[in-house]
Amino acid sequence: GIDRYSLLPYQRSASPKHCGNPNEDLKMAATTAAVAPTGETAGVSPEANIKSEEIPDAAASAEDNIMSEKDQEAESRGREILRTLVLPQIAMPPPAEYEPIEKFVSKAMQDQHECGKETPTQAYAAVLDCLSKKRDLQMLRNILLALRTSGRGNTIHYLIMPQFRRLVHLLLKMDPFKLPGASGAITTRADYDVADALFHLHTAIVSANSAYVKQTLECLWRMMVYDPSPIEKTSRIHAAIATVLRLCPSGKDEMIDIIESKWPHRTADKQRLITNAKQVLLVTGYIPDIQNQLVEMLIDRCLELDVEIKISDNGEVSVDKEVDDNDEDDEGETPKEGKVPVRQKKKKVQHGMTVDEMATKLDSLMYIFFEFIESRKDTRSNLFHGLMYGFCRSILYTHKSKFVQFVMLHICGLDFRE
Repeated sequence: GIDRYSLLPYQRSASPKHCGNPNEDLKMAATTAAVAPTGETAGVSPEANIKSEEIPDAAASAEDNIMSEKDQEAESRGREILRTLVLPQIAMPPPAEYEPIEKFVSKAMQDQHECGKETPTQAYAAVLDCLSKKRDLQMLRNILLALRTSGRGNTIHYLIMPQFRRLVHLLLKMDPFKLPGASGAITTRADYDVADALFHLHTAIVSANSAYVKQTLECLWRMMVYDPSPIEKTSRIHAAIATVLRLCPSGKDEMIDIIESKWPHRTADKQRLITNAKQVLLVTGYIPDIQNQLVEMLIDRCLELDVEIKISDNGEVSVDKEVDDNDEDDEGETPKEGKVPVRQKKKKVQHGMTVDEMATKLDSLMYIFFEFIESRKDTRSNLFHGLMYGFCRSILYTHKSKFVQFVMLHICGLDFRE
């Protein structure tokens, strides 16, 4: 379960003796470096401790330009991660700051292991408390790193044991892109140092025990699909997913089910649908084996919007105000294994979407679909077979389909022009 980033450039010492209140021990470990004279703390220069003077008004006027440069740098980093699909290498804390915390975590995990029960020991409870509350982000990051590196890498194997299920649950539930703010309320504030530490820990856990593949992939995908996100965030999530699947290729089948189960309902906000579709199509770039299944799924989701738009014989356009409560099409089940779909009676619920709203959502998804087809010039033949299967399986059986079939015309037209 150890990768090359686990090896630190300094010698480790033995675990410390347990003494005193574990919460106090953890705080003492975190403040060990603080007792050094100003400017000598963990290699920090004296200039770093000097308080900055008030910024002149002239400098304040350049704040927008500075932020723009930072955004450009962040986007550049994100695109590089997305290109290589390798998690960023972690900048380890200075030894004077990190070693005491690493020793404490190693001792806490060892004591809990020797206890043999799920009831937490005092030191282990202090670790759980930090992971649960997430108030001190620097401490949180150091603990995540220590769980992977302490005990010369042996601590990670404790996590697959029953008495550590609560700890694993907290790790799988943690979202480093939604952390508590100064008031303690959950915000969208992201900490990429915490994210990098958590993602490396997730991959180490999967490497130690492949039974955690599905839960880890669900945890990672859940962080991404709910809202539009900066590329520096999404690229890290894609890199983590790709790393997990390199360690355990059998997780590809699990990924299909996870993506399909997390797809937003068609009544969701347009931007949410667009964001989700873009991220799904990005997955096909590094998991080509499931490209046809994801394309087929996207066809089905477009059809759900298509059949809601009704065009009468006199040319009037309207929207079916009733949608199925179980998120299935009104036409019945999608045919599987060559069977003809059967109409079923389903519970209906009302929605308030207009024709323009429904059409805009469908247009947006179709436009993304067309862009994806055009970008796959080298593998368009394989993509065509996936589209043809989706066409025969879904579109031909959908009586009210009016627009989605144009994906077939588009890919055939591209082939004709070329």
